[in-house]
Amino acid sequence: MKKFAIASASLLIAFILACGGDTTGPGPAPEGDWMPMTVGNWWNYVYDGFTFFGTGTDTFDITGSAERRVTALLSHQGGFQVYEFRMQSEIILTNPDTTMVYADTQYVFIRNTGDEIRAYEDTVSTDYDLFALLPLTLGESWLTQPGGTDESEVTSLSASVTVPAGSFSGCAVITQTDTAEPDYQMDSYFHDGTGIVRDFVKQGDQMEITVSLETYYVQ
Repeated sequence: MKKFAIASASLLIAFILACGGDTTGPGPAPEGDWMPMTVGNWWNYVYDGFTFFGTGTDTFDITGSAERRVTALLSHQGGFQVYEFRMQSEIILTNPDTTMVYADTQYVFIRNTGDEIRAYEDTVSTDYDLFALLPLTLGESWLTQPGGTDESEVTSLSASVTVPAGSFSGCAVITQTDTAEPDYQMDSYFHDGTGIVRDFVKQGDQMEITVSLETYYVQ
């Protein structure tokens, strides 16, 4: 299941943006700290949800945790700097008969050009995934890669959400869909000066996962 990379792919999108003000109109969100990318910043998350495996009748509860951390500021071979972003996660799937544990560590290298948020797979490749157009503008959309099937859209600039880390208002919501998987949708909530506070991932009636901010440290 491609999108079950919630342990990693969802985490990747999760860090890139934050929210602007309490804007509800079609204009861009005010300038802000779209993502606090300072070396040493970290965010801890908890998972909650369910999924179906096998014939579709085996229901598994999903729990787990993740840490996202800015680990270094590096020089890219292209002549610009990127932030090394580490994503570690452990997802536990349980039902009355079985327990399965998935552990994963990934790195992505983030560059903010002022107009775009880009993510590179290393410090050599010139190819990148586009995670956002800046400033965030309600209704604006973009493809992660030219000709790709993943599309993201700014669907709110005034959302409120409560997670274990607290209550956050005036959040931007970035909704990702995939034309290759019509049942898939991920809503990511970003808060100015904090970063990602919640992801909600749904794939039809086969999977739902909520990733909620539990604790964080932002300089």
